[in-house]
Amino acid sequence: FREKLVATGFYEIRTSTLIPRRYFEFMEGMTEVRNPRDEWHVFLRPGLMPGLLRALELSFRHGEHAVRLFELGNTFTVPDCAQMRRLGLLLCGDIDGVQDWRQTTNRKLDLFDLKGAIELIGIPNLSYRRIHHSDFSAAIALQVGDTDIGFAGQLNSGWKAEASAKDPIYFAELDVDAPVTREGQL
Repeated sequence: FREKLVATGFYEIRTSTLIPRRYFEFMEGMTEVRNPRDEWHVFLRPGLMPGLLRALELSFRHGEHAVRLFELGNTFTVPDCAQMRRLGLLLCGDIDGVQDWRQTTNRKLDLFDLKGAIELIGIPNLSYRRIHHSDFSAAIALQVGDTDIGFAGQLNSGWKAEASAKDPIYFAELDVDAPVTREGQL
């Protein structure tokens, strides 16, 4: 799936499994490190969103107008600090490409672009169900059969402000170690 995502304009990133204290108010279920090195490495991450949002923020500071990122990394659950391997996808900004005669501006990336990236991964029997998620303005659960394997949607205005983004941010996170995703050789 890495090759497919890269071929469609995504960049793979690697971020730290430790996240800063500033995310404490945004995220639930974080385990604090006993002896943190500094304020940027205080909690074990419960998800991939903080690292991807930080990369988005830095990309915009360097003048990018369209950002498509993914990360395959470890997350940690509470209270036992069990390690899980997850895939995070993030989209924000304009569609790269040439404008045509019908458009005066570039089209913005949207939820359908995120859904297309998820489907590109090739998870068999994937379905979607609308859910409520506190981090999202609009959210969907990703399911295979009756098993939830992740979530996706448009992040709320708090996360948008945290990343200093002008455009909507679309994010998905999937459990790649779930038996239903392993069968599809994710």
